[in-house]
Formats: sequence, C-alpha cells, structure tokens
Amino acid sequence: MKKDEIVALYALIKGTRVKEIALEIDDLKIKLRQKNEDYRSFKKNSIKLNEGEIQTDRFIISDQVGYFSFGSMSAISIGDAINEDTPIGNVDTLGTVNVILSKQKGRVVEILVKEGAAVEYGQPLIKVH
Repeated sequence: MKKDEIVALYALIKGTRVKEIALEIDDLKIKLRQKNEDYRSFKKNSIKLNEGEIQTDRFIISDQVGYFSFGSMSAISIGDAINEDTPIGNVDTLGTVNVILSKQKGRVVEILVKEGAAVEYGQPLIKVH
C-alpha cells in the first residue's frame, strides 16, 4: 500500500463517525484512528434557521461515506423537479460505487456538494423545496 493510498483512506474517514479503521493486506497491518471530533457540525450549520423562519426546505442526505460524483447520470440542476427514488449521484467508497437516491420529492433549490467532494454519512447533498 502506497503512502498516497493511506492518506486517501484517512481523508475518507476524517470528520465522520468512524473512529478507527484497521486493514490487513498480506503481511501489512494498518490501523488509522481519529480524534473525537464533532462530525455533526456540518449538518447543524447547514440547516440552521433564522429566528421566526419556518422550515419548508428539506435535504437529500448521503447514506454513504466516500467521494461524490454525478457519474454517468445527467447532473441535477437548480430548479429540477425530483421524485422519490430519483438518482441524485454516486458515492465511491473504497472503489465501490453506491447510487444515492432521493428519499423525497420536490424542486432542487441548492446543490451543496461539488463533483469529487468527500462526503460523510448524513451530510446534506441537495436542498429541495
């Protein structure tokens, strides 16, 4: 395993709820640990309401940890109408591509992640109204 692969692996878990990951490849054993950080800080700040504001927007969140991409799907754009089970994009987790499906319907009002961005479990990806 190369140094850049180890750095990429750590980048995948940094800031998530994953506290430790251990790998064993042939004679090589690697254990990565991270400090106890508040992984929820992004989510809390993303959905903070102003005083008196009524929550009408919802979020499509990642149910995976990895790197986000729109993949072969046409990219979602602001103003697009989406339904439940609409493919939003992919999250690549250590080489496994997982399709992210919308759990709700609505109109896209904001795209919160960019192509290739590292995402964590529970991170808002798209804001819908």
